[in-house]
Amino acid sequence: MLGFVQSFFSPASNPIGVDFGSDSLRLAQVQRVDGDYRLIAAACAQIPDNLNDNPRGRLEFFVHSVREILSHAPFRGRQAVLALPASETIVRELRMKTMDESHLKRSLPKAAKDCLPFDSSDAILRHIVAGPFTGGGENEQEVIVIGAAREEINQLLAAAGKARLDVIGMNVEPMAIVDCFGHVYRRRGEEELAEFFVDIGRRGTRAMISQSGKLRVVRHIAVGGDDFNNAVAARMSIPTSDARTLRIKLASAEQSRAARTAMANATTLVASRPGQANMGLDCPREEAQQSNAVQAACLSLAGTLIEKLDGCRKYYETHFSGQPIDRMIFIGGEARQRRLCQHIAETLGLPALQGDPLCRMARYSEVNIESGIDRRTPQPAWAVAIGLSLGVNAARVLAR
Repeated sequence: MLGFVQSFFSPASNPIGVDFGSDSLRLAQVQRVDGDYRLIAAACAQIPDNLNDNPRGRLEFFVHSVREILSHAPFRGRQAVLALPASETIVRELRMKTMDESHLKRSLPKAAKDCLPFDSSDAILRHIVAGPFTGGGENEQEVIVIGAAREEINQLLAAAGKARLDVIGMNVEPMAIVDCFGHVYRRRGEEELAEFFVDIGRRGTRAMISQSGKLRVVRHIAVGGDDFNNAVAARMSIPTSDARTLRIKLASAEQSRAARTAMANATTLVASRPGQANMGLDCPREEAQQSNAVQAACLSLAGTLIEKLDGCRKYYETHFSGQPIDRMIFIGGEARQRRLCQHIAETLGLPALQGDPLCRMARYSEVNIESGIDRRTPQPAWAVAIGLSLGVNAARVLAR
């Protein structure tokens, strides 16, 4: 009875954010208490590698894992916001006449018809008005279109229903990320910052540039963690699975050293003056040799990614006010690869951080390390799930 009374009078919780990625399923839920956000529940399940190319198996895994998580973790309620999976979505930039929101929604399927690999009339489309297009004629605006095939989204929604989730909305990952870090890093005097989010996932990289909390550029780059794993495997003559395990182990060790050395600056990758980052390794000789071999293999591939990222920056600076990028924020699973992220930021000449969605969240939390979250180190892979729960931009775009 006492528990019921405490629950009745406790602050309302945000919906559960559900991030079903390429290699993991993450659920997170936040609650606002006295103007401060707290993480009240979180859980993570790793997706078996043998399901990578098995859509039906992935959905069965989703149903089973969510049910298991909800039966054991202290999530409150069953309302949830899902992300449109990045692997299932297509991002395109359209130049359209300036019009009000209602006309834009009606015009979008026709405008996107020729740039999507599926029928736009049978797709879930989300759009973001990036702003006036300065490189074209008058009364033109740039619109970022993010689309997914309706059938695939319906299947995900059906799986969520079987998992006993009450889905109240779906959001796109770029908006969830902006929602997340709008709460994390937005201090007085930072309202006008231009931030370059780089989400290096397992199958590709999502590059996003926001200015004053508004997305200006969203692009997909076909270089991801699997490509770096393959490069390391080829250089060291080891299986790809071993290369992936080695990269994770070395990244974890380096992250722990960074946290021990300077806990307050554990997220910093590159100092405010590019070129000042410490690239030295204070670690055992064998580990240093392995790390150097991994780094050499990754750098041979990083040039392609850097070139594409630089193209995103130039596009933004040319078409949106000319304000330079203030900082890069690395998120996603590959953000734990500090040396790789340092190299990218150094080459682009930008200060950079490992994005930590928990760095300004209240330290009080019932979430323990068994959830997959270790608050002693940055948690860049949790940005989407937490952003979905924060949910400022989560619209009701359920497929019917």
